[in-house]
Amino acid sequence: MPTEKIAALLDDWSAALASGDPSIIADLYAPDAVLLPTVSHQIRLDRGQIRRYFRDIMMRRATSRFVEVHSRLFDTIGINSGIYIFKMHRDDGTPFDLICRFTFVYMLLDGAWKIIEHHSSVMPDQV
Repeated sequence: MPTEKIAALLDDWSAALASGDPSIIADLYAPDAVLLPTVSHQIRLDRGQIRRYFRDIMMRRATSRFVEVHSRLFDTIGINSGIYIFKMHRDDGTPFDLICRFTFVYMLLDGAWKIIEHHSSVMPDQV
C-alpha cells in the first residue's frame, strides 16, 4: 500500500471529527489504543475514554485541517505525523484556532487500518 493511502486515513479522521458523533471517531481507534490528547491531561486508554474525550471536543464544534503530513508505511504499520489546525469555539461561540503537532500510528487489524497510538500537542508558541 503506497504512503498516499496512509495519508488518506487522515481524511477519514477529519470527517469523523466533523460528524459530531464521538462514536464514529472512536471506531477509528483499536480497542487498546493510546490517545495522548491535545486539550486534556488524562491519557485515554480505551474506547470509552476516547469517545468521552471526543464528545467534549465535539461540543466545541471542532474541525481539523492538516497542513503538513509525513506518511510512512512498514508492512502492517502506518504512521502519519505533522501539523494540523483545529478550529474550535469558545463557550460564547467565538471561534479560535489551535495549531498542533500530531502523530497517528496505525496497525492493519482484520483487514482495516486502526489507530493504535495518537499523540497531539499544541505548538509551543500557542501556550
